[in-house]
Amino acid sequence: MTNACSVYLRLGVVFIPTTARTKAGYYLEVEPVTTVPLLETDQVVAALIAALGRENPVVETPTRDNFPKWVVPPHAKVKSRSAFYRLADFWSIRFENGSFVISSPRKDGRGWVGDPSRSERVTGGAESVAQRMVQLLASASR
Repeated sequence: MTNACSVYLRLGVVFIPTTARTKAGYYLEVEPVTTVPLLETDQVVAALIAALGRENPVVETPTRDNFPKWVVPPHAKVKSRSAFYRLADFWSIRFENGSFVISSPRKDGRGWVGDPSRSERVTGGAESVAQRMVQLLASASR
């Protein structure tokens, strides 16, 4: 089971990159990136369940000189992180202490910043989390 997962919503499309754990212990988004139209809720739920059901791969810790480019923008057909962020919402899902926690960091000028008041613990398994995530995605798209 995964320890961490990222979910982005941009212009009605859900992006779920694979989240790898580096040997140094921090997380890094890598290929493959799953993209699903938000209106295809069954497919969004299935993609989330699949992402939450697989282990985070462990990868070598990149150096500053070989740090990889962020994998999500090309899937959104944008050239930069800032272009993606302008029209995107972000959630992280992590497994801790026997349950999942969905966090919705707030935007700042350069990305997202953690906000403990925007986190919720979800009891149940991956399907419960996926269903709740679809509700949050639908609310954000309005």
